[in-house]
Amino acid sequence: MHILLFGNKGQVGQEIEQLAKSRDIEVIGFDIDSIDITDSKQVEGAFRQNIGITLVINAAAYTNVDKAEDEPEKAHKINCIGVQKLAMSCRKLNIPLLQGDITEQRVDI
Repeated sequence: MHILLFGNKGQVGQEIEQLAKSRDIEVIGFDIDSIDITDSKQVEGAFRQNIGITLVINAAAYTNVDKAEDEPEKAHKINCIGVQKLAMSCRKLNIPLLQGDITEQRVDI
C-alpha cells in the first residue's frame, strides 16, 4: 500500500504517518509548505509525481475556529474547495480518498 497524505504536519497527519510507517506502509506526506490543496495544478502534480498510490488521506484542514470567524473565505477554501480538488483527482485516477474527522475513532491501516 502506498499512501499520499495531505496535512502530514498536523496532529492527525502525524499520527497517521507514524501508524502507517510502524506497519511498513509507504507514506508520501505533504503540508501547506509543500502543496496548496486548493490549487488544481499543484494537486495534479502531486499525483503525477507519485505513481502507484493506492490511497489518499486528507488530514489538511483549517481548524482554528476563532480565527475562522475572521477568515471565513480562507476556511472555506481549505475545508471545501481543497477537498473538492483532491476528490476530483482521486476520481480521475480511481483512487480512494479518506476524508473527515477521524480523531474520535480508531483507524487501522
